[in-house]
Amino acid sequence: MAGVKGMFSNMWSNFKAMPFFMKLLALHGSIFLVGALVTLFPIGGFSVDGKEVTYADWWSSGAGIEFFLVALSIGTGAICLLKRVKYARVIYFAVLTSIFAMRLASEPTLLFRLDWVLTLIAFLGLIYWYLFHKKTVRRYFGASSL
Repeated sequence: MAGVKGMFSNMWSNFKAMPFFMKLLALHGSIFLVGALVTLFPIGGFSVDGKEVTYADWWSSGAGIEFFLVALSIGTGAICLLKRVKYARVIYFAVLTSIFAMRLASEPTLLFRLDWVLTLIAFLGLIYWYLFHKKTVRRYFGASSL
């Protein structure tokens, strides 16, 4: 039990040392992680595009597994940030990039929407700059830019 307490104590210390925006990323990822775990239990229905669906429909339609994998990935990336894993920034950025790549693979017509493409490029570009070039983030990880 002391090991678990120490792990959370270490993550809390790391959280307090994080730059402000990274704290938001960690909180965001933690909420997704909780969402991934909650979706595993049949505690009620879900709403998809304003339509109520049952727990069985949620999973059989593929929406459940898609949400679970995305939420688990974002949550895992956030835990890596909190634990200051050596490649946490690479992992977190790869998770975000792969989520968008999967979205494009499932709906390739998005590539022809200039607004979507420009927003995606701007978002990923800003996140990349923040994770790998922002001085406070580099200091938090004790690393140089990549």
